[in-house]
Amino acid sequence: NYEKDLYNGVLLNFKFKAKTPFRGFFGDDKELGMRYMVMERLGCDLTDFCTTVVGTPSHQDVAVIGLQMLEGMELLHSKGFLFVDAKPQNFMLGNSDPKDLRFVDFGCAERWMSFNGVGARPQTKRALVGPAEFASLSCQGGNLPGRKDDIESMCLVLLSLMSGGKLPWNVAKSEAQVKSMMEEADISSLSADAGLPEIGQILSQCRVTEVDETPDYGAFRQLLTQMRGRKVLAGPEKKAGATGDRGRSKRRPASAVEGGGEMDVATSPSKRAARGKAGLKAAVMPSSVNSDSSPTRRTSRRETVLMEDS
Repeated sequence: NYEKDLYNGVLLNFKFKAKTPFRGFFGDDKELGMRYMVMERLGCDLTDFCTTVVGTPSHQDVAVIGLQMLEGMELLHSKGFLFVDAKPQNFMLGNSDPKDLRFVDFGCAERWMSFNGVGARPQTKRALVGPAEFASLSCQGGNLPGRKDDIESMCLVLLSLMSGGKLPWNVAKSEAQVKSMMEEADISSLSADAGLPEIGQILSQCRVTEVDETPDYGAFRQLLTQMRGRKVLAGPEKKAGATGDRGRSKRRPASAVEGGGEMDVATSPSKRAARGKAGLKAAVMPSSVNSDSSPTRRTSRRETVLMEDS
């Protein structure tokens, strides 16, 4: 009933949700002993998109998907709620079109705003909700999620699209090992290797944003827009065997970008954190672009079976 209430309330005018019938889209099947929800038939989720539909997507496709994700997150946040469970399987495409993104499965969505509508809720410690592989470092430390954690998870999903929906810490054997590997990873280099330095900039900024601070959606949007308009890879060279936007082989980190600007690839978390907001503002200037399967545990308030309408 929780997700049904969200669809009838907070999500009523949410443009990125799957369409549902006007009446009777949710119910209980006593014989099967489960609840169900009826929604429109969609194409593929993002894992299938980057493995069977297009292979390795272009950076333009990733930017188009990212812009829709960011808009959806901002809309949801404006209603006082967080998505929480960002992972490739929870985003689907209508007719497998990257320009038609839908958020699915709101079973872990929760309020970020206090119930009196003034400021963020008080922080308390709790167990991780959702897959560790795509959770923010703050949430892996046992903190309640905030808006910036939704954006950080969004960035991890976008980075994973360049490697079949997986991240380097997918090989970890425990949540503690996932956290350790994420802390040791150089996000700037990882995103540059993937040809997505702008995603590294956004993710790094999220990590130095306070949990009760409003994310800089406008600056993030500008970075993704620049990424969508970029005609070449982030670096001056392509590895031998790279074939263009689709089906590209792995790219080396870049030292310069289109327009003669230098890519800022910090080698330590302290250097990346020191840049703070000043680095982000510089990154969205038109003249240059500066950049900075694991164990999962899912807690949901109900079991949902999505039934396709024929």
